Amino acid sequence: MSDRTADTPLRHPLDYPFAQSSPMTPAADLARVRATCPVVRARLADGQLVWLVTRYADIRSVLSSPSFVLHVPRPTGPSGAQRSRDEFMLTDDVARHSRLRRLVAPAFSLHRVEKLRPRVRAVVAELLAALTAGGRAAELMESFALPLPLTVMCEVIGIPVPDRRRGRAWAAVSLGDTAEVGDDQALAAFQDVEDYATDVIAAHSGDATGVLGHLLRVHARRDGQLSTGELHAMVVGLLLAGYLTTASTIGRGVLALLRAPEQWSALRHTPALVHPAVEEILRYRFTGVEVDTQRRAVADVSVGGVLVRRGDIVITPLVAANRDPQRFDDADRFDIDRADNAHLAFGFGTHHCLGAALARIELQEAVAALVRTLPGLRLAVPADELSWNPSGAEVELRALPVVW
Repeated sequence: MSDRTADTPLRHPLDYPFAQSSPMTPAADLARVRATCPVVRARLADGQLVWLVTRYADIRSVLSSPSFVLHVPRPTGPSGAQRSRDEFMLTDDVARHSRLRRLVAPAFSLHRVEKLRPRVRAVVAELLAALTAGGRAAELMESFALPLPLTVMCEVIGIPVPDRRRGRAWAAVSLGDTAEVGDDQALAAFQDVEDYATDVIAAHSGDATGVLGHLLRVHARRDGQLSTGELHAMVVGLLLAGYLTTASTIGRGVLALLRAPEQWSALRHTPALVHPAVEEILRYRFTGVEVDTQRRAVADVSVGGVLVRRGDIVITPLVAANRDPQRFDDADRFDIDRADNAHLAFGFGTHHCLGAALARIELQEAVAALVRTLPGLRLAVPADELSWNPSGAEVELRALPVVW
C-alpha cells in the first residue's frame, strides 16, 4: 500500500487544541477532522508540529504499536516535576517502565482490588452519611467525589489515616500539568507532595504496609530494582495519578446521569445497570485533556495510510476514539445500556492505566450508592451555570451543587 504524504496538512497545520463551546462536550472540530482527514498535521500552542490522530482504530493501533513510545511533554511548573515524571512510570524508556510497573502492578490487579470492594463500599457509606446529615443539599465534589478516591488510594499505598488530610490541597497538582508558571499556590502544593513523600518514606521505613511497604522492601535490597529517586517519585506518582482523575470522573458521571433523567430512572429501577453505566460514563466523559496522550515514533510507520516519520510526535485524544461513530453507534448519545462498549478511557497497550480496576470499583460503588441513597438527586443550579476549572490536568468541575 502506498502511503499518503498529507502535503496539504503539512503546509497548513491546524491549531490545536480546538476551541470548544462547552466544557461538557468535545470540540466540534474534532468530529469534523475525524470525518474528513483523520490523520492530520496540527500545531500546538507552543508552536510544536504534531500529528493528530482521531479515529478509534488508528488511535488503538498507535497505542499498541512497538513503533511508538510514550512522549511526555516537559512541564512548565515546579522544577521537581520533570524529575518526578522521569522517575515515575511516565518514561519513554521501555525497559525502565516495565521494571517499575512490575513492582506495583500486582497491587492493582483485578483479583487484588476486588478484595477492596467492601472497604470502598464502607468509605462511600461513611461519606454519604456525613453528606446527608447536613440537610437536603450538598456540594458533591468536596464532600464526596474528591475524598473517596483519595481515601482509598491512601489505604492502598499504606498511609496512616491522619495523613490523608494533607491530600485535600493537592487536587490541583497533577503529573500531567503540575502548575502554571507563577502560580504560587500550586507550586506550594507540589512542594508539599514532595515533602510529604520524603517524610512518609522516612517515618515508615521499618513498619510500612501496603504498596509503600513493598516498595521500601524492594529498595532496601539495593539490587538496582528501585533507586531512591524512583522510590520517592513512585510515592508522589501513586498519590496523584489516580486521585483527581477518578474524582473528576465521579463528578462528570453524576452530572451526565442527572442531565439524562431517563438514564437515572433506569438505574433506580434496574440496579444491575450500574456496571454498563460506569463503562458508559468512562466512554462518554470529556476531560479537556486533548494533548496529554502523546507518542513518539521510533521508526517510520503508516498510521491510517499517512506516513509518520521517525521522531514525529503523535497525539491520540482518547475522547476522539470514544466518540468515533465508526466504532460506536450514535456515539454522542449517553446510553447506560450500550452494548459492546470497548472504550479507550484507560488507554491501551503498554501504558494502559494501572489503576483501571480500582477506578471501576470506586465508580461502581459511588454511583450505586448515590442512586440507592438519594434517588431524588438533582442539580441545584442549571448545568450551564456550573463552574469549571481549566487550569489543571483536566477541565474539572469546581463544584457540583445538588439537592434531593
